[in-house]
Amino acid sequence: MNYAIILAGGVGSRFWPLSSELEPKQFLSVCSSKPMIEETINRIKPILNRENIYLATNKIHKNKIFACAKKFKIPEKNILLEPEGKNTFPPIALLTAKINHKDPDAVIAALPCDHIIKNIQKFRSTLLLALK
Repeated sequence: MNYAIILAGGVGSRFWPLSSELEPKQFLSVCSSKPMIEETINRIKPILNRENIYLATNKIHKNKIFACAKKFKIPEKNILLEPEGKNTFPPIALLTAKINHKDPDAVIAALPCDHIIKNIQKFRSTLLLALK
């Protein structure tokens, strides 16, 4: 089965003055009317089961990430709240282990949520090809 880990752990330091610790770029509407994390989920939801989408963020963004998960019907058990940011490896490693425990044959894509992707169809077809 195919899975995605969406990395949304930014702390708002690199996109200042638009972002802040309480409102980092993954929760900002930068190039559309939707926050970047929602854009990322929208890109992959047609090709992945919602139960197979995992989210990683800093614990200070708990309320925002839970609201986002609820909107997209992503299970709360699929959310990793990091006690502090340590870059991308720890959440990828931890969630990969969790997914592998559930599904030893899992194929996992790790996706940052702060990318602008214009050609969504090309992205989806490339992601599907990579997952195969």
